[in-house]
Amino acid sequence: MPELSALEQGYEVYVVADAPGGVTQAAHEHACQRMPAAGAVPVTWVQVLPELQRDWARQGTYPAVMEIVKAHAGAYGLGVVYAQAVIGAHAAGRASWPAGLSTGARPGSAAEPSPSSPRAPAPPDRAGCRPSACSRRSPRPASATGPSVRAPYPP
Repeated sequence: MPELSALEQGYEVYVVADAPGGVTQAAHEHACQRMPAAGAVPVTWVQVLPELQRDWARQGTYPAVMEIVKAHAGAYGLGVVYAQAVIGAHAAGRASWPAGLSTGARPGSAAEPSPSSPRAPAPPDRAGCRPSACSRRSPRPASATGPSVRAPYPP
């Protein structure tokens, strides 16, 4: 194994553990056990790819690296898609959310209710009650709340 030879010669060796190179799954698993035992550092391809890119300012390879990440890096790839959509829209001067990422209506959008259509009830406040219900809510007795502690916001 070249990794073990490199370790014997004093090199610092990193092994991409999720890029199998064995002739069988068992051979790969045994190699992945032997190399760290000999001093090699196991890493994943998601750790290696940014190291090859070195600097995100290297624009020549950035688009291709990001396409690989978005297609194959799971949650990291989804985070890149989200960040590019939100930051890219902001950098381009678009104030609205990209299609598919919006969770609510924006002013002027087709999803926004017109003045004549019914509106949804107001969202709960920090205390967990709707504004119309708060005025009817009676305070809990001191025994239910323990020692007198001031709330971080007005009741």
